[in-house]
Amino acid sequence: MGSGVSAEKKRAIKTKINVVATFNRTSNNKSDASKNDAKVKESDEKNSTSSESKMSPAQVFWAVLKVQAVWRGKIKRRLIQQEHEAASRIQRRFRKHSQSRPETAKEDTTKESEKDDFVSKSIKDRKEARVSRSRDWKEEGQILRPDYDSEIAIGKTTQDQLNLYQDDIVQTRWLAAQSLEANIIGYPILKANELAKQKRALTDEEKASLKPTLRRPKLLVVASNLKKGHYLESHVTKKEKHILTVRYDFENTTFKDLMEQMKDKLNAYQRDCKAESIAFFCQGGPGHMYLLKTRVVTPQKIVKKGQEDMLEFFKELGDVMTRCPPQDAAVYFLGFNLLGNDQGQKLLDTLTEVVRPNIVRFEALLERSRDGRNMLEGYFDLKRFKFWKSQLRSSLTEIDWKDTEE
Repeated sequence: MGSGVSAEKKRAIKTKINVVATFNRTSNNKSDASKNDAKVKESDEKNSTSSESKMSPAQVFWAVLKVQAVWRGKIKRRLIQQEHEAASRIQRRFRKHSQSRPETAKEDTTKESEKDDFVSKSIKDRKEARVSRSRDWKEEGQILRPDYDSEIAIGKTTQDQLNLYQDDIVQTRWLAAQSLEANIIGYPILKANELAKQKRALTDEEKASLKPTLRRPKLLVVASNLKKGHYLESHVTKKEKHILTVRYDFENTTFKDLMEQMKDKLNAYQRDCKAESIAFFCQGGPGHMYLLKTRVVTPQKIVKKGQEDMLEFFKELGDVMTRCPPQDAAVYFLGFNLLGNDQGQKLLDTLTEVVRPNIVRFEALLERSRDGRNMLEGYFDLKRFKFWKSQLRSSLTEIDWKDTEE
């Protein structure tokens, strides 16, 4: 018995020893593994810290921007998707709603069409009743006016015929205006027409017989920017009743205002009277002139789009010129050399065409020429005019006129 017990104890001790040995081996393996993991982790952290330390600030900045862009793109795509889903949901509900009520929709359309038909029918009935009702100046149920139908219009043939007679219509109006002026100033127009048909030079007696009883006015138009221009009206212009002077504001006056001032002067002299000649004293140069501030007058500007007020001014200028006889009507431009280049003559020719059917001579005469001297004698005292011209370059603001009073 004793030997058997001891043998069992020995086996139990051996098993315990084996268990303890295996346990120790496993614990040693785990500790080794944990140590290895710790070493790997430490090496990774070292690598990461070393890599982070190697990134520059610019790389970090662009990395942050990239992350933000990716995030914003994700948010934007999500919002667009939500909007599409909401729109599709609304469309589905609307289709479902419209399909569920087809009869009511048809009823609404029929009601609207019936209402429109009723309104149009009632308007038509009222028009028929208005046309067919009886009036004292009409027969029962019939309209006596042949031009009542608004659809009647001038045909193409009639319009072409009117265009053919357009020149005759314009000439008739011009002759009527000439007759009116002849009655106002006492011009023997019938005798003048008879002498014109003879096509010969008139004698002095015949010329004297054709003079009107009322002397036609001459108009002098002076711009305010003309240096010492106020002396033209006060000291240089002849003190005669038929010589009228208009001095206008160069900076603020418009073409319409200037024409009204000229017409007022002529009507104050004699109602509906026309001017024998008009002289514009303003600033300018070769081929151009300035009647108003920033409004240069050239052949191109007159017919240019947007310059309608300038064109209308010169057309009305032809209307205020005399027609008895039309050969006496003249417009002069003074104070500058308009004919210094070819464009100056072109400007005068353009103005001559603009004022048609009125016949007006546009001239820019030289003051020292024979024709220029004759023209100046019609407006100014030549001695005073020459003295005024000599004082323009003087720095003195006042002019002493004692030397001209002899």
